[in-house]
Amino acid sequence: MIYTMCVPTALAPVLFGVPATGIFAIYGAISLFFVLFFATQGFSQRKIRFGGLTIAFFFATTLCILGGQGGLLYSNPDWLWRNAVLRDLAAGPWPVVYSWQSESLLLRAPLGMYIIPALAAHVIGASGAQFLLATQNIIIFTLIFYFVAGNILGVRNMFVVVLVFCLFSGWDIVGMKLGFSARDTTIPEDHIEAWARYFQYSSMVTQIFWVPNHAAPAWAFACVYMMWCRSEVRIGLLLALVPLFAFWSPLSAIGTLPFAFYAGLKSLKVQRFTFGDAIITAIAGAISLPALYYQQLGATQIDHGFTYNLPYFWLFYAVFLILELLPLLVLIAYLDRRAANDPTLMIAIFILVLIPLYRLGGANDFAMRSSIPALAIMAIIAGSASVRFCEQGVFRVRMILPLVVLSIGSITGLIEIRRSLVREPVAEAKCNLIQVWQMERPKGSIADYAVSLAVVPTWMLPSPVATQSTATSSSCGRHQGNGSDSR
Repeated sequence: MIYTMCVPTALAPVLFGVPATGIFAIYGAISLFFVLFFATQGFSQRKIRFGGLTIAFFFATTLCILGGQGGLLYSNPDWLWRNAVLRDLAAGPWPVVYSWQSESLLLRAPLGMYIIPALAAHVIGASGAQFLLATQNIIIFTLIFYFVAGNILGVRNMFVVVLVFCLFSGWDIVGMKLGFSARDTTIPEDHIEAWARYFQYSSMVTQIFWVPNHAAPAWAFACVYMMWCRSEVRIGLLLALVPLFAFWSPLSAIGTLPFAFYAGLKSLKVQRFTFGDAIITAIAGAISLPALYYQQLGATQIDHGFTYNLPYFWLFYAVFLILELLPLLVLIAYLDRRAANDPTLMIAIFILVLIPLYRLGGANDFAMRSSIPALAIMAIIAGSASVRFCEQGVFRVRMILPLVVLSIGSITGLIEIRRSLVREPVAEAKCNLIQVWQMERPKGSIADYAVSLAVVPTWMLPSPVATQSTATSSSCGRHQGNGSDSR
């Protein structure tokens, strides 16, 4: 799991299309292999429990397919953008450059999820790119779910932990019923998490349905962090994942920083931070530099700023924390009072209270994505606490509160699942990224996905630079079947 998710970062220089950077990518991938091989000693020697692996595969396959990956079922609007990025990487030359009006735009986005399927599609054909992406993600989420319940004995108990993890969510349905509106528009009945207007904390189902590229690195980090808490992995591996995962999602990586900082300080305090850990972290950072440099190109053009001066902010903020955070804290404290005093939970609370004060991106992706690591860690804690609570043989009446909290929160994910089952699959739209932008957000900014070639250093680009046409063809369009998406 870890190597599969980290190797795209090492291969990032290939995106530049310059032979010298390709050689650098090869050396980076080889260095990454030896670094992770050394860092995961002991971790990789864990005995595989095939019953737990089967459960993890069931959840991963079910959720990935229900989320529209592979095109078998309905896919939400975000997949029009993701499939366009994947298609551009799979079908065209690298770097991906678009000719738009009198300007050339370089594809600049977190591409960790796409690199391996796109490279494979260059071999077998671009038509198989979606299948390759779905296969990769099913494998990754299978291993993530397996390690979500990594310290739990018994197949039934592992099932409970993964189920609680997947159902984990705030009370979005209550917020929607209170009558709040999302940016002065009606909230879609089949996607209710935008009720708080300025920010949202996505349910676990929503994350894997809408943004697996953000969820996968955050969930994987959460698993490794919990293993570090149990002294099952070395601190060097945990710290190395922060820059290596940033190519998947820089916003999720930002959400991991407080946990990594705490883990590093504690390891230093108890003298568990060795010279080898420092070397692992340093090499991982060096390998990640090209990918990090690529992602910061033109980043200042992305809409950003503080949110506390927005209209009715403090009202939304208070209600948001009461409905999104308080039920989850009550659940964890009720299931395991010791967990309520855990520094890890305190860090998660601190992060989730502060995140709404800042925004980044037109839809405030900062709140939605940088919150994922904290939410994932809380979900793992809640799942493990649920098993221990049940093993105590408590009276059935004491199960009412946790069941009510989980049931109300789970409505968010169940609504997402229902939408996938009742809507017709979306026919593949053969659009490139700029064409999607013209269709979906003609008045919005493309800065989240592309940057002017004028700000890109010439040494990063081949000569000449091949560009993709942005003329819209008849095969480019979103065909919905019955009922179009209201977003």
